[in-house]
Amino acid sequence: MKTYEEFTGELLMELKGATETDYSYSFSESPRLNGVIIHTLTVTKKGCNISPCIHLDYFFDEYKNGREAADIAKSISGIIEMQPSFSKPVPDLNWEKVKDNIIYSLINYDANPDLISRLPHFRLSDLAVIFRIDASFMEFDGFINVNHALLKLFNKTKEELLLTAKQNMNRLLPLRIIKMSEMLGVPTLPEESELLICTNSEKSYGASGVLYDELGKHLEYEEDTDYYIIPSSIHETLLLKCRDYGDDPSELKEIVRSVNMSEAVSASEYLSDNVYRLSSLREEFSSLLPSM
Repeated sequence: MKTYEEFTGELLMELKGATETDYSYSFSESPRLNGVIIHTLTVTKKGCNISPCIHLDYFFDEYKNGREAADIAKSISGIIEMQPSFSKPVPDLNWEKVKDNIIYSLINYDANPDLISRLPHFRLSDLAVIFRIDASFMEFDGFINVNHALLKLFNKTKEELLLTAKQNMNRLLPLRIIKMSEMLGVPTLPEESELLICTNSEKSYGASGVLYDELGKHLEYEEDTDYYIIPSSIHETLLLKCRDYGDDPSELKEIVRSVNMSEAVSASEYLSDNVYRLSSLREEFSSLLPSM
């Protein structure tokens, strides 16, 4: 059985022979959501301020399946060559520069104790609302988690952070509500309940869409109508009218648990085994917001 240590040793030797001499490489383990650890290669170029990280788990699987380290090094060298130049100074992350790029995301509270301890957050049922900076204004893709040090630098409270993020969400990541029948390309029978997929335009961390002010414009709100929120992943939820299903969501919870225990949802994208009432979760969220 080929080991990860053998893989990184061979890969490093091949990379040093295939790329410029002003590159240096380091291997590390990076924690992700829900206790998942991924292996990364950090590539540092002399004179650059930002070092791209390349996920290695896919390449390690390829190596174990017989792919040569030299061939993998060629692929990684190609990725490195496509990276933009980061030789210009990184912008200061002061409040005036980042305030229009702050968003919130939903993750599981109990599955991420180490991460949550480092971030300003709000607990919402068994979920946590955390904050990120959309880094596109710095001309590269990705997000930066807002930690306690950044919050102190901003000289803001987490309540102010929440209010700011709430105002940015639909502008930066517009809400998307998709009928399940339309996505699958099949008609919905009149007696069947219509499942709705709630996400954002990027389909990334779209579970937070259930908290958008704009959600009501997309739903058929009628008197005494409420929805169950069925967590699919951190990227999306499913919405189902309560009156179409009944007052007891226990069977729905069992379905969610079963799906989460299968390989249908990756561990790093797990959100919750719970099922929520939309009105209750949104009311709880509204109680967190500071007065305007």
